Amino acid sequence: TYVDRDFRLRFVNRAYTQAVGRPAAELLGQHIGEVRGAARWALHRPYFEHALAGESMQYTRLVENLPQGPRWLRTSYVPDFADDGQVQGVYTATIDVHDLTEAQRRLQRSVERDALTDALSRRTMMERLDAATALCGSQPVALFFVDLDGFKSLNDAEGHAAGDALLVALAQALQQAVRAEDAVGRFGGDEFLVLASVRDIGGAHALAEHLLQAVRDCAAR
Repeated sequence: TYVDRDFRLRFVNRAYTQAVGRPAAELLGQHIGEVRGAARWALHRPYFEHALAGESMQYTRLVENLPQGPRWLRTSYVPDFADDGQVQGVYTATIDVHDLTEAQRRLQRSVERDALTDALSRRTMMERLDAATALCGSQPVALFFVDLDGFKSLNDAEGHAAGDALLVALAQALQQAVRAEDAVGRFGGDEFLVLASVRDIGGAHALAEHLLQAVRDCAAR
């Protein structure tokens, strides 16, 4: 599209007319906010305003209710400068970046999460620990190290599939035993870390007993 300084459509291509379900003759000269609706305009307007101020912008979002299902789309807003240097309008172009965005999300998750248990990775836990240490003067935290006894014997007796199943169950049990804002990560092998905010040492001891019981219940299943 091309939108002038009054946010009125001066050009639309075929893809745009198909997206809004109206012919170009009905769209040209219309305020883009009226064409797309108040809710959508409220989301897009800041990007148009930045572009009218001379700044190129991009906006990526997940769009629902598309014929092919939800898709990640990216719209670019590019200012159109007149000969005197003033911005006289804004070009917009929207492209489908769904596959790229999903690939980036999967890659990010593979870095942040342990592939087997979906607990946080060792690297992510170390980053969380560094951040918590920097703030521990104002917000006390407790770090718990969970190491399974006899895990090698389980692997030897019942196979690695059984051992993997226990690790997955244990990670879930630990995550359910703490709050959503606390962190559970796999340190390596059969070792896990739990990082949680606490009020004091007594609260840390109480949480330790709670975690220990969660491990016992998991092992008894």
